[in-house]
Parts: sequence; structure tokens; C-alpha cells
Amino acid sequence: MIFVSGMFRSGTTFFARLLNKTKEVSFASDPFFAVFKDFRNTLSRDKKHLLDPNAPLEDYYFDEEKNSFFHDLQNTPFSELNIPDLAYLKKFTEVSSQPYSELLSKRIPEIAAKTYGEFLKKGAALILETYGSKQVAGFKEVWANEFVPHIIELFGEKTKIIQIVRDPRAIAVSNFYSEGRYPLLFLGRQWRKLASLSYHYSKKYQNVLTVKYEDLIGFPEKTVRDLCTFLEIEFNPSLLDTNDIKDGNNQRWTQNSTFQEGGSEGFNQKSIHRWMEKIDPKTRKAIEFLTYPEMQLMGYSSFEFSPSENLSYEILEDEKEKLAKWILPYSEFDFPKEFEKEKSRLESLNQKIEPKVQKSFFLFGEIYEACKSLFEK
Repeated sequence: MIFVSGMFRSGTTFFARLLNKTKEVSFASDPFFAVFKDFRNTLSRDKKHLLDPNAPLEDYYFDEEKNSFFHDLQNTPFSELNIPDLAYLKKFTEVSSQPYSELLSKRIPEIAAKTYGEFLKKGAALILETYGSKQVAGFKEVWANEFVPHIIELFGEKTKIIQIVRDPRAIAVSNFYSEGRYPLLFLGRQWRKLASLSYHYSKKYQNVLTVKYEDLIGFPEKTVRDLCTFLEIEFNPSLLDTNDIKDGNNQRWTQNSTFQEGGSEGFNQKSIHRWMEKIDPKTRKAIEFLTYPEMQLMGYSSFEFSPSENLSYEILEDEKEKLAKWILPYSEFDFPKEFEKEKSRLESLNQKIEPKVQKSFFLFGEIYEACKSLFEK
């Protein structure tokens, strides 16, 4: 099994379509997010962790109960949790996967399973049958890095995990120039959660690789060769040709880029630095303020923000009329209060704080220590 994840607007779909070109891998794009979300909702009921089942995956910062649930989720395998309503899960999965993996979506009603683990294993078998009956099945899901331990536990040590990370300023620009933007706080906290998980899992597991979007686009041949070595598959120069990539319905795929001109961009190096021309100063300061330690951890630089800078909570405020309608119920922030939380998080890197607070601010103690070591230089 090959599992790819990362934040949206990070090139995960491009990467998924590229992998499906190989002779060894049958790959699906975003087929099972409904399974992950239903698993989260079922576990939350079992653990009496109250949440809106329609809400996006949480960021788990600044809330002891949320953080505790995150660590419960990390330690609960898919195979240990029964599906409470299989008919609902099949319909949910069929509908949510249809826009991205249309052929696979039509096969979802065939699945019979008792646990979430059984459901995903049978789903993996369907990927192989649907997209070429090759040697290895794979799929990608955006936002879903927190399920890396579950995928490894379910599919075994031969599982290969690839996590894609992109500069959060580029992601913000891509989102803001498309229809239905997300709140700045949501974007910043989700990015640093996913970047932190990428760092943590890359250290914890030998079969996990973190790839930066900027490397994939800027140095395509070297990056794709390295990926093939990691996946133990043969490199073929055709992988660098993006003109014959197929979508989830086996039709020619056009790349989903906010700024594309005339179809698929392929390995367009302009996409790496385009955000610098498009980002407004307020958005840049907000994103850098929210993600500064983790951006350094992932090797990003060129900051306009300085930790010693005297900012106002107003940098976090959104233009509500431009937000996506579905996210409005999850966009009611007390900005002065959230701003103070974020200030305390940054200030903690110059202090000695208890392990429980480290997890609240950085998810894992090791992330806090790694960020602290960079912060002090």
C-alpha cells in the first residue's frame, strides 16, 4: 500500500495522477476521506469527546480535551473499531469519492465490512481492480496525515507513506484567489498541524518520506527518481511527461491550479514563487505569525514577520463575505483571545514549559524541542 497525504493546494492530486502512470501502482485520488471522518466521529462518541460530526478534522491546539482525543485517536487502530452503520458509510464514501475517483466510486457499494480496517482493505483491493490490476494499490487524501499510523498498522511494514508539504503562504494565496476561501486561523493551524505530523512521522517510521512541493516542481527528475527508489519501483522518463496523465475516470486530466493558463501546468517552476507577487502584506504577516516555528522546521525562510514584532489581533480577522459557506459555522473566533494564545505559544519557545503545555502548543514534545532549538539560534 502507498498512502499520500498533505494539505490541499500542495500538489497532492498532481502527485497521485503521476503515480498512477507507473506500471507498478494503481492509484486513486481522495476515495476514503469519508471513512477517516466516520472513524473520527465513532471514536469521539466512544470517548465522549463532543464534536460536530460535520466539522473538519480538528487542529488539536490549546484545548486539553481536544489534545487528549488526538492522542487517543493516534493509538486506536482502524481494525479495533466497528462500523456502526455500514449502509451510511458506503453511501457517504460513494458520494464523497465520486468527484475524484469516479470509477472506484461506482464499486463502493460492493464493500461488506465489520470494522473500518476491513472496509479499507477491501477498498484497496477495489483500487487494484478498477485502475489497472497492477502490483500495488495506493491512494491519497488531503488533510489526513494524522491517519498515517493507522495505515501502517493496517497494511503492514511494507506500506509506503509520502507526505507532501508546501509553503503555507503559497497555499493561502492559492486559496484566496479561488472561490470560497478559508479563515486565516484555520489555514495556519491546519498547516502547522500537518507539517508537524510530517516531521514527527518521518522521524518515527522508516517507511515514511516527506517531500516538499518546491522540490517536486523545482527539481522534478531528481525528486521523482528519489521517490521511485523509496517506493522500490522502476523510474521511467515518461513520469516526467505530464501530457498523458489520467483522472479518476481514466480520462485526460487537467491540473487543478488556481493560476494555470491553458490546461495542465506540469512541472511549472513559476508556481513555486508566484505567491510572492500575489500575497497581500496582512495575509503574509498572519500566516507567518501562525506558522513561524514550523516553517523554520520545514526549511522555509524569507520572513516578513519577526517574533519580536508588536502585532495586533486584527491581522487574523477575515473578510467574512469571502469565506466558503460551509466553513462559516466554524469561523466564529474571538480574535483577541486567539491572538493571545498564539503569542503565548511563540513566547513559550523562550521558556521552560511542562510536557502537557508542550503538547497543547505543539502536539508533541519533540516538535516543541525541535522548534525551540531553531528559535534559540
